[in-house]
This record gives sequence, C-alpha cells and structure tokens, in this order.
Amino acid sequence: STAKWGGVKMRDVLKHCGMDVDGMALGESNPPKTKHLQFEGYDYDETGLCYGGSIPIDKAVDGLGDCIFAYEMNDKPLPRDHGFPVRAIAPGHAGARQCKWLHKVIVSDRESQKSWQQKSYRGFAPDIDFETDLSHWPPPRLDQAPIVQEMPVQSLVCN
Repeated sequence: STAKWGGVKMRDVLKHCGMDVDGMALGESNPPKTKHLQFEGYDYDETGLCYGGSIPIDKAVDGLGDCIFAYEMNDKPLPRDHGFPVRAIAPGHAGARQCKWLHKVIVSDRESQKSWQQKSYRGFAPDIDFETDLSHWPPPRLDQAPIVQEMPVQSLVCN
C-alpha cells in the first residue's frame, strides 16, 4: 500500500534484543545463523499453515535503512485489513515479504521455508512454459527460477 507508515525500526528492536546491529551493518560482526529475518503472521491458509516470509538480515540492520515494524498508517492506528496490530515494512522488497498481522520474528541462517517464500513468488525466464515445465508437482525447473525478493520502489512524492 502507498501510505505514510509509522512504527519502530527493525534494527532498533533487534538491538534491544541484544544483537550488535551496528557491528553487523559495518561488517565488523557476523554472528552465526544470522542471515535472514523471518516473519510469521496470524493469518492461516486452509491447511493450517501460517503466512510467512523473510528478508536478508542486512536489510533489517542497515543504519540508513527504512525497515520498520509498522503500527500506524497515515498517522492513525494500523487498520485491520492492513495488518493490525503490527506488520513488517521493507521498502524495495516484494510485498509478499512484508508480513501482516505479525506475531513472530525469527533470526535465522536461511530464508523462510514457508511456501509463499519458496514456491509462490518466483521469477521465471521467458523459455519456461507452464504446461511443459510447471504443471506437474514438483516442477522439474523450479530451482532455476530465482525467488522474488527485491523490487524497485516505483513511486515518489512531489510538491
């Protein structure tokens, strides 16, 4: 959503939890098993699996970064349909990584293993054909399609 978001920086929350975010951002600290920040939401699919995604930890700890845990939208409390009580905002990354109705944050050595991260959002080359390459599960060429992570910001504010 295009909105004015309010909240707390992810790096500040991680620092409060004891992580050396400044050292990590400067490349002076590289804690083991600290490569991704996974998010899990309160929304569940029909099989009982909760929604989830992740971003690289470097994005979350960047001292000039803009990743937040948002609890406000347009100077008002975050509406339910936009993720109340809190959601992840990671500008420049796919919306699918910005989990709504957030209930768990996990520091991990790997990307989220949820299907929305691993299967649903991938960028396929033009030579990939649905009928030939993707119609049978597991698709034989799924590993050749990179996971959609970064997305260029495509908006600006003018006066």
